[in-house]
Amino acid sequence: GVLSLAFLFVTQRLAKRKGGVFAKVWDLIIALWEGILSVKKLKRPFLFVALTLLIWSSYVLMQYLVFFAYPPASKFGFDVALIVFIFSSFGIIVPTPGGIGSFQFFAQTALVIYGMASASALFFANIMFWPFVISNIVFGTIGFLILSNTPDKSNPIENAEV
Repeated sequence: GVLSLAFLFVTQRLAKRKGGVFAKVWDLIIALWEGILSVKKLKRPFLFVALTLLIWSSYVLMQYLVFFAYPPASKFGFDVALIVFIFSSFGIIVPTPGGIGSFQFFAQTALVIYGMASASALFFANIMFWPFVISNIVFGTIGFLILSNTPDKSNPIENAEV
């Protein structure tokens, strides 16, 4: 908490003084905060937050359950599943086509840190990659179809049913 506040303070000061990268980082922080606050404008913000948490929990749970099916990972608990999920999420953020390769690298790295052999970790990362991609495609398509049928697309925040 204190480090986060210190980071925000220093970034804001540097953005005012030097501009450049610091100003861009500060603008990104402000945009992220505005996005979080925009949840209040939804008709049902609690439902939106609940569904968001459900989606992310499902991703972590999916990864955790696969641990039981793969002997080299069966010794790991929920905490390791959460760490592997966080690492592999960075792999999706990296600008590669669909996260292919970077997802596996980050997931493999996390598993190796916890003592899994490198080849086994890469195999597990590949097993985990495709369910993530397929679920994103399926649910993303469903969400797109639902949102494309909203009555007034000019103001999606006010008209969101979630």
